[in-house]
Amino acid sequence: PPPDPNQAPSITVGSTASVAENEAGAVITSVQTSDADDDTVTVTVNDDRFEVSDGNLRLKENHALDHEATPSVEVTITASDGEDSTAVDVMISVTDVHEMLVVEGTASEGQRHQVYLLPSASEPSRDGLVRIINRSSWAGEVRIYPTDDNGRRFDALTLEMEAKQTVHFNSMDLESGNPGLGLSGGTGGGQGNWRVELTSDLTSRCSPTCARRTDFWRRFTTWRRARVTSIA
Repeated sequence: PPPDPNQAPSITVGSTASVAENEAGAVITSVQTSDADDDTVTVTVNDDRFEVSDGNLRLKENHALDHEATPSVEVTITASDGEDSTAVDVMISVTDVHEMLVVEGTASEGQRHQVYLLPSASEPSRDGLVRIINRSSWAGEVRIYPTDDNGRRFDALTLEMEAKQTVHFNSMDLESGNPGLGLSGGTGGGQGNWRVELTSDLTSRCSPTCARRTDFWRRFTTWRRARVTSIA
């Protein structure tokens, strides 16, 4: 009798396929193949950023995805026994997670800080935060000079600080003021994002940071600190 015709291999993919952004080499979902003829099955992916290994679809090392650029990615997984093949399309969801954008405060002219990016309070996806530490053994003031993207320089705001105090203020505090923080006045809305200059006679340290608005405060304590320079 003639031999039985070759049967194409089968592919079974996990019920969910998702990956967190910025996670290189991450596992996305399970992939299982089988062949009724017991042929050796070769599995390929049509996107070079991905591979199937150890029964999983995953990103290759040194490859990661960005939710803002591509919230989802479709790939095709093909299983071949050398004669016949089976292809399955997989839609991968790229989840939005906390992401740090490092913003440096650099010292100049003795006791000044320049913060070159503080996203406005109306920015839909990012929030900005400035952390100021008074290292002096006395109370004093930090003067804050905001400038918007149109180059308009606003009147100085004053932040009252106790000795050895640490204060965090964000874009909303800058625009609306926050007496509870010791920040008097507010800029109101500006055009675009902010650049901020801080001056003080205190021995101070300023750490500006910027992050996605998602889980901003809940995740704050786990952030990496931005590299800063003391203004003392």
